[in-house]
Amino acid sequence: MDWKKIKAEAKEKIDGKLWDVWKPALLVGFISVIISYIGIALFGEESVATEIFTLVFSLLLVPAEVGYISYMLKFIRGQEYGIEELKAFYSKITVLIVMNILIFIFVFLGTLALIIPGIILAFGYTMVFYIFVDNQELGAKEYLDKSKEMMHGYKMNYFLFSLSFIGWILLCVLIVPMIWVVPYMTTAQTIYYEELKKLKAEEI
Repeated sequence: MDWKKIKAEAKEKIDGKLWDVWKPALLVGFISVIISYIGIALFGEESVATEIFTLVFSLLLVPAEVGYISYMLKFIRGQEYGIEELKAFYSKITVLIVMNILIFIFVFLGTLALIIPGIILAFGYTMVFYIFVDNQELGAKEYLDKSKEMMHGYKMNYFLFSLSFIGWILLCVLIVPMIWVVPYMTTAQTIYYEELKKLKAEEI
């Protein structure tokens, strides 16, 4: 995997288009924060009811988060993209929630066994929602299996790729660098999926 190429392409893609990447992310983040505040206002800051309320509404936000992945895929592919992408997958909310629950269960069980298996499993599921955006005809478990298959042999590579941004992440304690770093990392991660998909196609 050519990290240098991926990062160079990410920088090129976001040049002059930082707001395009930030706009949907901020909207989803804003809704998430509002939900948290509503939960606290209704049930108190440290209450089980607040935790349940937040969890339920977090699951209801999953299709919007997947919509953001779709938005980013269209962004890097040079296709037409818009904020309406955030509501494009609410018709698939059941399968998306089931996928989230399955990922949580499998990673949790892996973590119970030992910490390392849990981490390995988590990286195996990295591409689940990218795969979903590109193919919406499968069952929930099939997406998890396809992500594991796609990440086979690349989990460590992706871990090290993510780790290569650590310097930029540390800079994000300052607001100004964050304005550029977050779109850069998000775009690079999306391009990684595209490059991995090509590599896997060549292996067949």
